[in-house]
Amino acid sequence: MISIRINGVNLTFEFAFFAVAALIFACGKSDIYAFAAACLVHELGHIIAVHAFGGRVGEVTFSSTGIRMRTGKSVMLPAICDIVILVAGSFCNLLSFVLVRTGKFAEFSLILGIFNLMPFSGLDGGCIVLTIGDIFCQSRTAVILLKIAAVIITAAMIGYSIYFNTINWFQIIMLYYCLAELVT
Repeated sequence: MISIRINGVNLTFEFAFFAVAALIFACGKSDIYAFAAACLVHELGHIIAVHAFGGRVGEVTFSSTGIRMRTGKSVMLPAICDIVILVAGSFCNLLSFVLVRTGKFAEFSLILGIFNLMPFSGLDGGCIVLTIGDIFCQSRTAVILLKIAAVIITAAMIGYSIYFNTINWFQIIMLYYCLAELVT
């Protein structure tokens, strides 16, 4: 793990992040720039939303499941603000797709925008479910809902693969997230 501090923000890079980045790079060198740009747009969406609510980014962790940000302790934001911040990344990706429409950047923006809204605790969608769960029911109920969603998505991915006799990189990533959700 590599940790550095820049302008009051702790940046942590886990080894697995570099392994996943290497896999992405190995799959298509020309696509890495478009993928990185789509990721940057996503994270900038979160950062802009955090600052719009008067918060600040305190820590950024780069892991195999993506990039996680934690806001600084100086501002405690209401749950609705947290949800808006979580949605802001995907919103920026989807807006980029609508504005650009063609090319690898647009494709990656669409995929990231939708994928990050999936109900996995390591993704924005899962964090939204957990935040809503904290508001309306017990946190444990929200965790159970995430696990049920992972089982349903896993079954759908396996059924799709069997029916169409195919498996692609997106299905592999989805199965990885489903299994990670089930074992945590």
